[in-house]
Amino acid sequence: MQQTLRAATVLVIYNGIEKELDYQPHAAVQALLEAARKVFGVNQNPHLLGLFTEQGQELNDQQSAEAAGIQPGSRFLLRPSAVRGGSYR
Repeated sequence: MQQTLRAATVLVIYNGIEKELDYQPHAAVQALLEAARKVFGVNQNPHLLGLFTEQGQELNDQQSAEAAGIQPGSRFLLRPSAVRGGSYR
């Protein structure tokens, strides 16, 4: 009998609105970030947003959720990142 894995859940806050999102611990943080952008309907400049801990630490979207320290029930803020965007020349 094959067991179905259920995604863990975190809370993401954007503009004062809280939404619960599922994530896979071994998936990249980028997958959670994209899901958050989608659920909040961010269409303009979505690449400028990042996920932050409540302490203000931005998550590395190239790491797995597990490696980034994401645990079920964690709370994150979706907000503008200081380092995203085009290159400066």
